[in-house]
Amino acid sequence: MNARGAKLRRLIPLAAALGAAASGCATSRPAPAGPPTVTVVQQADAPLGPETALGAGAAAQAAYAGAWQAVARGDAAREAGDLDGARAEWTAAADGLVAAERAGAAAYRLPLRLRAAALLARAGADERAAEVATGAARDPAADERSRALAWHLAAHEREEQGAAEALAGKLPAAKVLFADQRGPEPLSPQPPPGAWGSLVEAVDAYLAVAQAEPPAPAPGSSPGEPLPSAARLQLSAAKVTFAFDDVAGARHRLDALLDRWPIEADVLSEAVPLYLQTFLVQGDRAGHQAAAQRLAQLLDGRAEKADPKEKEGLARAQEELRKAVSGAAFSSAQKLLDAGKPTEAAQAFEALAADGTSPDAAKALHNAAIAWDRAGDPARAAAVRERIVRERPEARVAASDALWLADYRSRKGDHPAAAKLYGDFLERWPEHANRCIALQNVASELDAARLRADAAERYLAFGKDPACARADPALAVSALRRAKVLFEQSGKPARASEAAAAAEAARRSAKDKEK
Repeated sequence: MNARGAKLRRLIPLAAALGAAASGCATSRPAPAGPPTVTVVQQADAPLGPETALGAGAAAQAAYAGAWQAVARGDAAREAGDLDGARAEWTAAADGLVAAERAGAAAYRLPLRLRAAALLARAGADERAAEVATGAARDPAADERSRALAWHLAAHEREEQGAAEALAGKLPAAKVLFADQRGPEPLSPQPPPGAWGSLVEAVDAYLAVAQAEPPAPAPGSSPGEPLPSAARLQLSAAKVTFAFDDVAGARHRLDALLDRWPIEADVLSEAVPLYLQTFLVQGDRAGHQAAAQRLAQLLDGRAEKADPKEKEGLARAQEELRKAVSGAAFSSAQKLLDAGKPTEAAQAFEALAADGTSPDAAKALHNAAIAWDRAGDPARAAAVRERIVRERPEARVAASDALWLADYRSRKGDHPAAAKLYGDFLERWPEHANRCIALQNVASELDAARLRADAAERYLAFGKDPACARADPALAVSALRRAKVLFEQSGKPARASEAAAAAEAARRSAKDKEK
């Protein structure tokens, strides 16, 4: 009985047939030949273990046994921290499995090749691992299950090979450039070279049979780390085609990914902005907007039906979508500003900030203020900066906008307001890199507002601050001397003496440093 259960007619042993012919029966004929012996090829996920009998003769069995011994030595070397030794043993083990096939174990060639490829992958021999796995995938005896297992491993190893060769300068890096990272040159689609092209080919072949892949490999069939999912590999292929300007191909792959694997959160989060970029790099703003709306509806609809864990992943994808849409709008507004259209840019930035879902609202307002300044409308710029300081004090740009606003009030002659803004800045951001500037300016603004006592205290604080004094010793001495004068004018002789002593100490310290 063969492996599929079909029964064969029992054959008459050749020795018995020969014996009948020698019996002297002149009229008898040799027994008719029976059907040929059928060799059943084991599929790639057939279990293999040290005790597996290949039924292929002593040479094949010896090579197979030696391969298992090399695997054990490699694992032991890895445990001992000898990674080079481990890789050498795993490579030797793969060679032993290939030798077993060549020595006659053709019936086990698919599981032998798959395990050899996995060992080569573990040893870091990515190109050879991919070649061995590809050979198994293309074997005429391989069924869909075997092809799925082999192409899966081959695709992963081609990706590893491409990354390693790119790092070594042997292959162009598959770097995806978004629209705002590209120059004015038009797209120039080209086939991905070398391992990158082999990766795309392997991914396509794998996806065609991926549904036949077992949920988990059979014990002993494919050692090593878990392979990337089908969705992850499809995303990798999309990135490669995008990197070599085949934007239409990348979009086609991402469309299939979004339709086929909608819930794999980490892949989805990467696929969403990449998909939108396939429109932006072609200058298709309408297509980008339509795609963004489609994705929003898709994600919202799936989130309504998802379980709590899936909702968490979808929430990340939704956030990536918001970032991508906001980033595109920000880039468009920035292009207007760079093109010398500050008024249009300011309006575009303010429109972006008005979108309550935009994560770039504070940054957009910041750039809107800059644009209004360039448009010659400092009052509009100041109004925007007041919004930032009032409504978004936690934003990274808020501190610098507070300083800009204080400077605007100073230039308008409103010194008390400028002093208050500098004082507020020091309270809100006491560790800011521009703290010394604010310390100096708040004193100057109070001085300009003829608030002598308050100005004197601020000059004294600035002059005695070690960090500010180190940054500009001469300015610190001048501030302390001004504090002395203002204290005297305010009727505070004791404080004036303190400022004078501090000024003299600062002067001597600065002179000593000059020596």
